[in-house]
Amino acid sequence: MKFELRKILEADWELLLRWRNDINTRRWFYDDNILDEKSHIEYVKKVVNRTYAHIDQYILFIDDKPVGTIKSVNKEDLCIQPKNYLSYTIDNQFRGKNLSVIMIQLFLYNKTGKFVCEIKESNIPSIKMVKRVGFKLQNIDTNKNILTYIINK
Repeated sequence: MKFELRKILEADWELLLRWRNDINTRRWFYDDNILDEKSHIEYVKKVVNRTYAHIDQYILFIDDKPVGTIKSVNKEDLCIQPKNYLSYTIDNQFRGKNLSVIMIQLFLYNKTGKFVCEIKESNIPSIKMVKRVGFKLQNIDTNKNILTYIINK
């Protein structure tokens, strides 16, 4: 099997929108609203053209077939050190095959810094995955039911 992680292209907007609006994916997001086509196309253009320079987004391909996406949003921390907040999803037909582990490992390869995953406490598969990759529990927000996992690279 050939694994490739490549930056998104404008032509990927439809695939990314399908993944983003999938009901099984949305239930894990802070904002679980369905995104409209127009605003999503604008978002993809801004990421690709680096208008949103703080966002990097990639698609994982296996044997030239797209199977998932990972996004890093660089946010300045109040403690001065920047943090990269990760979000990710795997296409429904490829879930349960540990592909998210491969995707995050490929993404983190040769990167340095602090990477953060904020996960709903009911999202057990994602919690197991980030632990497998080496993320450590940093914080529990009982008001929002969010667990924060961090890895320093």
